[in-house]
Amino acid sequence: MVFINTFIKLIPFLFLFNHAFSQILTDSASGKRKFRHEVGIDISNTILIVRKAENMYLLNYKFHFGRHAIRSGLNLKYQTPHDGEKSIDYRLGFEWNRLINKWEFFYGVDLSFSRKQYNYQNNSITKYGISPLIGFRYYFSPRFSISTEPKLNILYILYKDPDSFSKSGNSEGFDASLGSIGIILLNFHF
Repeated sequence: MVFINTFIKLIPFLFLFNHAFSQILTDSASGKRKFRHEVGIDISNTILIVRKAENMYLLNYKFHFGRHAIRSGLNLKYQTPHDGEKSIDYRLGFEWNRLINKWEFFYGVDLSFSRKQYNYQNNSITKYGISPLIGFRYYFSPRFSISTEPKLNILYILYKDPDSFSKSGNSEGFDASLGSIGIILLNFHF
């Protein structure tokens, strides 16, 4: 709650800072981006009342070149032995983008790998996926932006439970779902 109050108090300062020290995002002589690297973190759990998961963190890295970017992301979830699970999600992708003033529109595709294992059990869930996406980014200063990027996840899922006698304990299947709905990324460009 303290963080939310502090964040709300900082919003007017950020807008004043943006107008006072605003720079063009591209070099006027070459037309290229000033900053090619981008690191982002999901701040949805921090600023929203409804939390997605208690111990979930998403870290993104993008390398921009021209109107394209190579994207990668790492998502970790770890719960105590009493809670029950550990998971890792990794994705690698490509995006195309268009910068209009302080707004950037982008679309792309990610390939993903995910593995979830439960404490005190011998079972696991492994997912391989492809995810087309669209997104929007707003630069409130040359080095900081905020973005969101909903996607369609198409997944191949393997369920493994060596201790199960049931066929559903060791199975595979496909799933399609909307992902990253409500995600808010705070990005730093360097």
